[in-house]
Amino acid sequence: MMPIRKLRVISCAAAVLVTLEVCARIDDRIRYGVPFTALSYEEMIWSSDEIGRTGVPNASYHEFQLNNLGYRSPALRPGTLRILCIGASETWGTANTHGHEYPRQLERMLNESLHTQSIEVVNLGMPSENAAQERQRMPQIIDRLHPDIVLFYPAPVTYGWAAVQSVLKSGRRAPGAARTPAPLSLPRRIYVRARNKADEIAARCYKYLRFTVFKNIGSGPELFRMEAKIGDLEFHMQPEAVMGIRARVETRFRRWRISAYFPRVADDAAPLFREDMAAMADELDAHGIRTVLVQHANSIVLPRDADMLRIWNSYYPYTDASELLRMEDRLNDMVAEVAHERNLPLIDARVIPKERRYFSDFVHFTDEGAILMAKLLADRIQPLVAEELTRRASTASSVPR
Repeated sequence: MMPIRKLRVISCAAAVLVTLEVCARIDDRIRYGVPFTALSYEEMIWSSDEIGRTGVPNASYHEFQLNNLGYRSPALRPGTLRILCIGASETWGTANTHGHEYPRQLERMLNESLHTQSIEVVNLGMPSENAAQERQRMPQIIDRLHPDIVLFYPAPVTYGWAAVQSVLKSGRRAPGAARTPAPLSLPRRIYVRARNKADEIAARCYKYLRFTVFKNIGSGPELFRMEAKIGDLEFHMQPEAVMGIRARVETRFRRWRISAYFPRVADDAAPLFREDMAAMADELDAHGIRTVLVQHANSIVLPRDADMLRIWNSYYPYTDASELLRMEDRLNDMVAEVAHERNLPLIDARVIPKERRYFSDFVHFTDEGAILMAKLLADRIQPLVAEELTRRASTASSVPR
């Protein structure tokens, strides 16, 4: 009797899951045109290359519409003064409705204030992309787009993954070595040593799988489409305190799964980040491209946003929540140092008020926040853009006809 009862329970549970998944796929097909057999919307708009994630040319899904080069921008126009916005998901516009990402707002503001339609702002943001990847893409970007001005808005915490991978590759430090020293008691000492040894073995396995077997494979889309829908529903309906508790548990599980814990990751990330930012600035300068660096903003105010900080930490489980904020400050200082050393314009986006009306979560702008960001950038770079337009006009008038 018992096996039959268990079989019934398993069959009913499977039927419920299949029904939910079918409904999710039908909903995506009707609302967004996603093929029924597609794993998730990610494979509709994103692909990957040897550097990281890229956009699928001419792809569209919901609010996301990409041009023929795979950027979240309209098709490029010839003969324009071209400004590039480079960054991660904040620049891409993860929480923005179509046409309200800050690069689009910036283009409208500059054209209106300078009474022209010859200014083009191209959104080169890509979720989760860090400065190391942006540096690798720079030769291709320059050759393909021939920009006049480049705005860099790097997301510091995304760079933590580059620092963690660099440390694991070099073998300079086993993740377990950074943990709390063993107490004097013999049983505790044996336990901690065994745990650290297990961490080291897990880290070696992770390094082999991540950098040898799966080095050209991204994280991939979610297996079940209903996962994303349930996640969105939970995010909008679940109390933030409950989400914070879940995030803390999830962070510990992810940290155990990747076997990497760096309580002072900012110290590993800072020199690498600074080197990449400086190299990008130098390469752009060598091509005569004006560069503007922008310091990163977040919405976290403690203790008000302790739960939101834990949710943020769940995306970056390699360190503690407090270290994320320290890395934000430390790497923002690196941006200022590079700007000062190379006499580059520097814009501090941290002046944007840390209010929920401007941020949808820990770092992503709402449509209203994107307007503030665009206005901040427009006010600061307008003299630079006007100077470039004047130079172009004088060059054109001096050419004999």
